[in-house]
Amino acid sequence: MKIARILIPILALAALQLACSLPTLAGNDAAGTPAVADQLPQKADVSPTEESQAPEFCAAEGPGAPQSSGLVVSVTNARNVEGEEKNPVDATDIFAPQDVIHSVVAIVDAPAGSKFKAIWRVVDINDADYCNTAITEFEVETEGTRNIDFNLSPDSPWPAGTYKVEIYVNGVLDTVKEYTVQ
Repeated sequence: MKIARILIPILALAALQLACSLPTLAGNDAAGTPAVADQLPQKADVSPTEESQAPEFCAAEGPGAPQSSGLVVSVTNARNVEGEEKNPVDATDIFAPQDVIHSVVAIVDAPAGSKFKAIWRVVDINDADYCNTAITEFEVETEGTRNIDFNLSPDSPWPAGTYKVEIYVNGVLDTVKEYTVQ
């Protein structure tokens, strides 16, 4: 029953994505309007990173170790944000299954045209079929010094386990931040 509760929404979302041919969703706009995903984990053709803390049955492959761009000051996972500044509220790396997950990326002195992308992945939900599976991704083009609120909202509860968000700057992996759903 537990597996069916996880697999049925995943398969439905995968079929919808295939039908619409939309591999990614739109991200935050230049004004910082949050991107919201309402999907549970599904298979995607985005490679895992070597820095993964995946279980033994997950192969460690992908873009390699993060390389600091100097533009990302920090990534803070939180349950909410406040104000136009998108300041993290209730910072944590442990979430409940129904929580919205905010990954607030603090950037500094980003030149015009800088692209920031967040890819959320399953690391381990006790199912080898979902090791390092991409949940979704969002990309935003922005500049200056500010917070970017990448966030992820579930349609149904997140399965318990370990997840991560990868932050890319201009196509290069910059930072990886893990979190847990209990």
